[in-house]
Amino acid sequence: MSFKITKDISGLRQLKKKLEQLNRTELDWGFFEEDRYGPEDGNLPVATVAQIHETGSDFIPRRPFFTEALRKIKTVQIENFVKASIGVGSIQTEHLLNMLGERLVDGVKEEIETWTTPANSISWATYKRSVGAPMKPLEFTGKMLDSVKFKIRKTRKRR
Repeated sequence: MSFKITKDISGLRQLKKKLEQLNRTELDWGFFEEDRYGPEDGNLPVATVAQIHETGSDFIPRRPFFTEALRKIKTVQIENFVKASIGVGSIQTEHLLNMLGERLVDGVKEEIETWTTPANSISWATYKRSVGAPMKPLEFTGKMLDSVKFKIRKTRKRR
């Protein structure tokens, strides 16, 4: 009686191919250059306004909403998401990155919508009330909230 032992590494090859695809794909998220306020605001980039709120300025208090969103989107959750995703052969890399991008965007939007401190200055609150604008510190026109996005892009093949 004879028998033959073979080694099937096709699963390993598929995993390697999936990892290579992921290695050449980048997920960018946050505020992008094309998102700007209107001409009445000098076409100011939304990213600039977000950065001013994040770090504060002479006239605007620090409201680190983006940092807080990152803190809440725990690194462990993202690591577990990626590990679990790699193990699922039927889901495409782009679909996984879309799901992750949506999670990151939702986290930042939630912070913008729920941020309350420090409150608006008395003069700014009075003005916002007079024009019927939302009273939360990071909301006025809704432009910042609408501008949180993600993009998936392929990079050149790494050697």
